[in-house]
Amino acid sequence: MISDDLVCNSWFQTSMMACWSVAVAATFIWTKVSLRSSSNTNVLASSKSLLKHSNKKISVVLPVKGVHARTTENWKTQIASSVGAEMEFIFVMESVQDPAYEAALKFKKSMEGTVAMKVLVAGESFHCSQKIHNLLVGVKQVDPRSTYVLLLDDDAEMSSTVLGELVTCLDADPRVLVASGWPHEYISPGTTPRTFACYMLLGYRLFSYLGIPFKHTKVLWGGCLLLRYKDLVSPEVGILEGWRQCGYSDDMIVGGRAHRLGMYISIPPKAMLPAKMDVDYSFARHWNYMHRQMFVLDTYADNNDRLVNLVLLLVVSFCLLIFIWFNLQVMASLGFFSLCARMLDSDGRALLARRLTQGWDGDARCGVLNVAPEFVLVLNFVLFSMAFGSGLVAHWSITRMCERVTGRRGLYTHTVNPFLLAAGTFLGLAAQCLMQGIASLVALLSDRVVWSGTTYIKRG
Repeated sequence: MISDDLVCNSWFQTSMMACWSVAVAATFIWTKVSLRSSSNTNVLASSKSLLKHSNKKISVVLPVKGVHARTTENWKTQIASSVGAEMEFIFVMESVQDPAYEAALKFKKSMEGTVAMKVLVAGESFHCSQKIHNLLVGVKQVDPRSTYVLLLDDDAEMSSTVLGELVTCLDADPRVLVASGWPHEYISPGTTPRTFACYMLLGYRLFSYLGIPFKHTKVLWGGCLLLRYKDLVSPEVGILEGWRQCGYSDDMIVGGRAHRLGMYISIPPKAMLPAKMDVDYSFARHWNYMHRQMFVLDTYADNNDRLVNLVLLLVVSFCLLIFIWFNLQVMASLGFFSLCARMLDSDGRALLARRLTQGWDGDARCGVLNVAPEFVLVLNFVLFSMAFGSGLVAHWSITRMCERVTGRRGLYTHTVNPFLLAAGTFLGLAAQCLMQGIASLVALLSDRVVWSGTTYIKRG
């Protein structure tokens, strides 16, 4: 139980007010994400129509490494996303020994005569990350007549509506440098996550939605980036130069260039790319993923990038998650059990009823808020429940929107017991806060990370 002395402590109440402000902000943002995902259905048809009747060529560069169970299926969705638009697809891998090389050749043969495809071998990289090296080789082979270049991970499920949304975004505003998609893990119908790491990944994805509800954002996802070809190759913009100069993260460099030039990053509300969650997703895989995500934030192409990335690493990933959200979650849980314990005791019930009915005028008012301790506990629990509930609704709304966008109703909506999902995600959020905070410290103190079997070392 939480004692009255602790709840009445001025420092405790001050810290709780900071947590409440974050809870209110998170509730607002997650609610906005839900509303964006549920509205503007007419935009879907207009975006698809614009893409179908557009005479602008789009080149798609796919840096590929290895194959998995859904590789070919994802490639098919990416090819099908063209809907009559003139497109070329450029698959790039490190070597002919990569299983993706044979898979891409077979896929190219199966698609012969339907779409323009190239399969390239980039060779091993010694000056930047292998993904960036593959992208640089692929961009060299892009048709100069192309208006747009789409940088796309091979594990993304694409649709014509998403592509149309990205194109519309760049067409509508010349101040937008890059239009980005955003990943959305979903639990396949008829399956239940078998590992706790699955719920940690869901918790991480809920946090990531906080960065995408507005027209222009400060974040982007390297798995789906659409740029104008002239901007991508422009020395004044400097994207390719930043990649070549020991670049590690392609998306962070693109985002840094946008900020430096005063241009915008946009994530259209319907540009969500669903990815089926692996029900056997392991803790080790999740730790490596988190380590890489935090490691990225301690890399930079210039001093401005370094400052922005450090703010994200220290303030957002460490301070807000551990000292604000985790604290709120723990206090909400302890407060709930404290109230339940008082309800089970007759004297406690009488005291609780008297204090709650007396409200602001009772003799138990204390702390900087000058209210009864029970009011603090109840308000803490209510605000956290609102925030957490709005996050779950946002995830559900995005899943349903993905079904509408792809025209595959019933494919993504899970059948997991809602109470099991809520409980698992609640615990996953708490564990995710701790892991992300630890990963942030490790990224600051360590100079290396392993990505797809390759060890990268920070320099400088």
